[in-house]
Amino acid sequence: MRSLLFIPILATVLSLSSCKNFFSKDLLDKELSPREMKDDYDLYRNILEKAHPGLYEYHSKFEITNLFDSIRETITQDISKREFYNKLVYIADRIGCTHTAVYLSDADNRNLDTKRFFFPLNLIYIENKLCVNASVDDLPLGSIIVSINGMPADSMLEQMLSYHTTDGFITKPKYKMAAENFAYNYYLRFGSNDRFEVQYKNNASASIQTAELNAITYKRLLEKSAHQFYYDANDYDYDFNVNDSLGVAFMTIRTLDFSSNSRDKVFNNFMNNSFRLLNSNLSINNLIIDLRENNGGNYKNCFLLYSYLTDKKFKEFDTAWVKFNSVPYANYTSDNFRSGEWDEVEEIINQDFKKDSASLHYLTPDKNEWWQPNKNRFTGNVFLVTNSSVSSAAAYLAALLYNEGRATIVGEETEGGYYRHNGFHLLEYELPNTKIGFSFSIANVKHALPGKFNEPVGRGVIPNRIVPSTYKDFLENNDTQLQYIIDSLVKK
Repeated sequence: MRSLLFIPILATVLSLSSCKNFFSKDLLDKELSPREMKDDYDLYRNILEKAHPGLYEYHSKFEITNLFDSIRETITQDISKREFYNKLVYIADRIGCTHTAVYLSDADNRNLDTKRFFFPLNLIYIENKLCVNASVDDLPLGSIIVSINGMPADSMLEQMLSYHTTDGFITKPKYKMAAENFAYNYYLRFGSNDRFEVQYKNNASASIQTAELNAITYKRLLEKSAHQFYYDANDYDYDFNVNDSLGVAFMTIRTLDFSSNSRDKVFNNFMNNSFRLLNSNLSINNLIIDLRENNGGNYKNCFLLYSYLTDKKFKEFDTAWVKFNSVPYANYTSDNFRSGEWDEVEEIINQDFKKDSASLHYLTPDKNEWWQPNKNRFTGNVFLVTNSSVSSAAAYLAALLYNEGRATIVGEETEGGYYRHNGFHLLEYELPNTKIGFSFSIANVKHALPGKFNEPVGRGVIPNRIVPSTYKDFLENNDTQLQYIIDSLVKK
């Protein structure tokens, strides 16, 4: 019965303007014929049905089939590339996989770099407010956006949520990312504009003011992002320092993806040196690990860090499987994928996975390794800071620590799922008529979480202490979560 909900939802989500503008310089205003779109749409659907490992994870096959059929029935006349793009985005979002994405081609994005189409402010979403997030912008820092071109801020954000996929039914990260990518999202959803009429308030209690702002190029918007108030200007992937007076060590891990074996080895050395130093300093009883903004990376780096925190041996995955033994629809993979990732993906599938049922290929036991606790593991208190950008292997690390009870998780629910996610390598495709690209991970990964199965399905790692950032702390540039740990947990 749940599938009946798709049709009324579509009426709202897909109701984009299809007005013809033959003189528009906006590439997404280009109109496509039903034949062009149906050919691309059917290919998109066939590839997802053939290869996507999580297509039926959160919705039944009947529901997903009904979704595909319902949207195809709307392709009956010429419509803009923008409207067709948003149909594909809507499907990708419904799947419930943070590693599934639909995007414009590199050529289209290069074309947009110099077009004055874009909203000129960097924004952030905090305490349910859409706020200005740069000290050099046209409006004062912290200004609260009420409406743009007559549309309320909440309504705009709601219509942008599909551009940011999350695992399962997790919603909060969508608001965060919709705000942080607001200018690009506004263009994708509502089209190009020369000017924007903005209603705003200087603070939560101030009266509403109005400003007229000129559009800027996307290139200029990216340049302005360097002035974001909460911008992390430190160009590092990880860091470690000690505060002897507090008895606290601070470890920041911004990514687990170091792109090469040599950089992975450097991270290995960083881990070893940090924990040896930690254990040699008897005044340090508390370790705060900051995972915020960590989108994951190499699983081995996740398990390496976990081995320094646990006293139990552990298996990498419960299960992992793929649906194919050779890249499907290979002629439609992107140029980037064919030139860089194809051989590696084929090698992994054929060497690490073995057919174990009528249609699935499972990770073999010898590739699903067991780890022992590291001899330099830390035995003191561990506090893990998360926010709604933590996903993939980083979210898996949070799930392992939460499941074992080894760390107190503080902050916000992760973007990545608690029980599972889709991972390993990405497949990347480009549709031949529209040149719209899409990608998704090859493997369905079930996390190895012994003993605890009472967390809600389709959710991320929900912190032991939910501590969202506040508008006041944002204006004062205070770290809400870190201050909470020190004041309420370390000093208690």
